[in-house]
Amino acid sequence: MESQPNLSPMLPPDTLAHIQKDAQDAYPILHSPENLAKQALYFKALGDPTRLKIVGLLLLSDICLCQLVEVLDIPTSTMTHHLQVLDRGGLIETHRAGKFTKYAIRESYRASLASALQGTTQTNDSVKG
Repeated sequence: MESQPNLSPMLPPDTLAHIQKDAQDAYPILHSPENLAKQALYFKALGDPTRLKIVGLLLLSDICLCQLVEVLDIPTSTMTHHLQVLDRGGLIETHRAGKFTKYAIRESYRASLASALQGTTQTNDSVKG
């Protein structure tokens, strides 16, 4: 009797263990729960269309809460929530301008976020529209 090829979608345990070790060697962040949690907050911050719009606006200019609310036509409470998520993700910073607090993209993220929003990142090449 002819043996049938293994058509199971499951990887053999030894292969899976090898992949896990290779991933941990290739991506040191996987060893640090604290850094992994920070990275998850970063990705969560970018995981919403409204927050991506906010990022796009802030890449062009520092803007106060009231103007972000006006431009995007969403309630202040919703905008505040989105700004908190962006802040927890480490993407934005604030500074005072008179009686207003202005929001800005952190300098260390400006180039990568601009590239992502322009659609020039590898991850965007695989997105089907």
